[in-house]
Amino acid sequence: DAPSQPRTDRVIAHQLAAHPVARVVATHYSSDLRAFDVDIYVLEAGRVVQVGTVEQLQRSPVNDFVAELLG
Repeated sequence: DAPSQPRTDRVIAHQLAAHPVARVVATHYSSDLRAFDVDIYVLEAGRVVQVGTVEQLQRSPVNDFVAELLG
């Protein structure tokens, strides 16, 4: 939910940094993507269409879906 999102993002970011193992965080919100300093796997129709950091995906989106996701 929106009121708890900033705290939740901080907790998840801390856990990702403190424990460097593979993790899956699913989200539909681009604001969540910016909160974590990790590689992002963008799924479209059940397939990975692009992998990279927020900056990489914004700089060179492979399609309109990725471009819209990162706004």
